[in-house]
Amino acid sequence: MNRKDHVASPSFHFMHWDMNIVEFYAYQTLLKIAQSMTNLFVPIYLFSDLGYSLPQVVLFFVVLQLGFSLIIPFAGYVIHFLGIKKTIAASLPMLVIYFMSLKYLTGDFVSDMLFMTPILFLRAGLKGSGQVATDVFMAKHVLKKNTAKMLAMLKILMVTASILAPLIGGWVSYIYGFDMLFWIAIGLVLASGIPLFLTPDEHFPPKYEAHDILDFVKDEADRNYLVAEFGNIFTDVIMWIMWPLFLFFAIQSTAGMGTLVTISATLSMGMAYFIGQKINGKDAKLLMKNGIRGAATLFFFRAISLNPFIIGIIDAANKILDPIYRIPYDRAAYRVIIAHKNQIKMANIKQFISENYYTFSTFILLMVTLIVPEQSTNFFIGLFAFSAIIMLIMQRMACIKLTPLDQKIITEQEHHHLAEEELKVMEEGELR
Repeated sequence: MNRKDHVASPSFHFMHWDMNIVEFYAYQTLLKIAQSMTNLFVPIYLFSDLGYSLPQVVLFFVVLQLGFSLIIPFAGYVIHFLGIKKTIAASLPMLVIYFMSLKYLTGDFVSDMLFMTPILFLRAGLKGSGQVATDVFMAKHVLKKNTAKMLAMLKILMVTASILAPLIGGWVSYIYGFDMLFWIAIGLVLASGIPLFLTPDEHFPPKYEAHDILDFVKDEADRNYLVAEFGNIFTDVIMWIMWPLFLFFAIQSTAGMGTLVTISATLSMGMAYFIGQKINGKDAKLLMKNGIRGAATLFFFRAISLNPFIIGIIDAANKILDPIYRIPYDRAAYRVIIAHKNQIKMANIKQFISENYYTFSTFILLMVTLIVPEQSTNFFIGLFAFSAIIMLIMQRMACIKLTPLDQKIITEQEHHHLAEEELKVMEEGELR
């Protein structure tokens, strides 16, 4: 986002801040701390504290994902009824109930799932609508505002919090146990909802039916986008569920895990920013292809060693490489959305595609763990190698072609300083 800087005083910046965006980032920062403190440790809690088998851990997340897939087509109606910010906030009470419910699981998988299934479905359903509302909010506020300085200052706070949170979460769970970790997360989640109620909300009629979502994916969605997104989502599922379990397998300590993740993120943050600046204006398709190939290679090497130092170096290298392909990839993915004027519908479609891929990917992972249910070095090496191959299909995003009308709309919006990569930034690290 480029614009001339004509202002100097802090009071001028403050007076010209959009309070909707300030409130949204306050919500995002508090929630991201809760997410970053817990998303590494929920799979480990199920596996180590409750004694679930590896297939049972994955099945837990399969059930969670089914709720997302079922409710997403109806998210537009929820947004119209509640409003954008209230739809986002509506997911928070179920997230609190989810954390509280985790504390009462017994380790008997069958009885635990009878207890948790309705909670998982309700949590996923409300969260799915909230994700669509987040995309709509980004399109209607952040992406159409000339707010570079505001976003930079607010994002610094959010990124710093997300880097420190795994360290805090790891040591809290190590010293005080998972119960304390979940209670802290509950407090942060409740606090994050408060800013969303400070200013009036917005209501938008969906102007489409649920079946229009299915029809668009079946008949109109760009096939290159559909193929590329599967590679993106499948590798994300591996990082969501299996990467924490591998770290625990290798390090055997939540405190050590949190420390390692924070150190690798800290080491890579400055370099990733530097590289992100350098690639601005370069050949996006070439950067995307080369970056994805490099990231897939690093993905393959994630499990070659159980040495924490080697794991940390590879993880940091992956984070450094990430902006090389992620920025042009996200730009291309977002252009598929902004090329259509009905952004609520396109946000709904985007989430529908993503969540169905998450569900399908967790199901594939379940099949893999049923075939090879035991944790071992060879299992993780094979799993990450397979994921690295799947990751390569993300290159298909470079094949997307836009119509002249699409390109005209995109050019107009870019002329008004649209920050395309902001949409993905806000979604990174989502606790599913």
